[in-house]
Amino acid sequence: MSQRTRMFDNGVNTATFAAAAVPPPEGWGRTLAVTFDPLDSLDVERPGFGEPMLTEGGVDVLAVQKRRENWYQDLSRETFVAEFGARIRAYDRVLFYGFSAGGYAALYFARPFAAQVLAISPRLSIHPAYAAHARVQARWGVAFRHAPLAEGADRTRGVALLHDPRLSADRLSADDLRHQRQEILPAYAAAELLPIPYCGHYAVQMLKEMRLLKPLVFGYLAAGRLPALPWRARRADSWSRQMLLGLALLRHRRPALAARFGERAMALRPRRSESYHLAAQIRRAQGDTAGALEALRAAVAALPRSVPARLRLVQALQQENAGAEAAMLLREGLALLPGQPRFSQQLEALLRQRPAAPFSPAAPPPAPAGR
Repeated sequence: MSQRTRMFDNGVNTATFAAAAVPPPEGWGRTLAVTFDPLDSLDVERPGFGEPMLTEGGVDVLAVQKRRENWYQDLSRETFVAEFGARIRAYDRVLFYGFSAGGYAALYFARPFAAQVLAISPRLSIHPAYAAHARVQARWGVAFRHAPLAEGADRTRGVALLHDPRLSADRLSADDLRHQRQEILPAYAAAELLPIPYCGHYAVQMLKEMRLLKPLVFGYLAAGRLPALPWRARRADSWSRQMLLGLALLRHRRPALAARFGERAMALRPRRSESYHLAAQIRRAQGDTAGALEALRAAVAALPRSVPARLRLVQALQQENAGAEAAMLLREGLALLPGQPRFSQQLEALLRQRPAAPFSPAAPPPAPAGR
């Protein structure tokens, strides 16, 4: 790993320089990536977003990070230019790069520089374009203080925006599209758009699964425009995409088709509890309560230390009046993970309730009336 040197620290935001581990690709000249960590990434001692991939590919990195979630509001454009402008302008090729809150920051801070911008799923949920912005601001103790995205001359050499154009189960997806329409595109009218349906907000994960993240970043750096990549050919390699498609089909009441994507997700990631959870949701949508419980039991058998897998099964058993098995599962979980607070709390709540009917695997209780 490249040695990291702290260049800036205002108590909340930091900027750390990491030199490339190898020379840049031939013909590139000195190359710098200014990267911004995503939402909830709050450890400034760890490598910044994309830092290892970039330094190992011959690109110096200036990693802008945060100790608490502030959507980079404690750092103004003016301060950014004053602190880093000379360093950034000394490079032949510059990329501002980020995902989620970091995608927004890349768009915001790049504007005064002759740089390329790659923003993946930009999100700024404290902005008034987001319906719940006041609640988010209150939760994090952060006010939106940045200037409008379009303020000041645009000196960028190109902006690329990767996003999911579909409304998904993510409750902020509609707000993301509104913010893109109202704020991002008016500021960067010539931006290249790369809409990838059902990549979800966590598109970076899908790109990694498809082995296309590095080709996207380095291809864009090399050509100054989005590269042609085998998106369609590799869609089936992405576990997260299979999951999102399965969930979308469930919302549209097409469980049989959802099952096809659920099976693919299970084949790709049999060690992920979410794969089993999707299988259980599909079987429940098909009216197969016993099959749903079987899928959740399989998750616990495969992943006995998974807290979400065990709690999902406990919840399902309680809904089926199988409190005895639910209590047994919680006790088993505590034996594996002593002191696990969610297991302790759930078991305590369960024992306070009226004793439930014993569970019989051979004869599962009927679904409650009204299902």
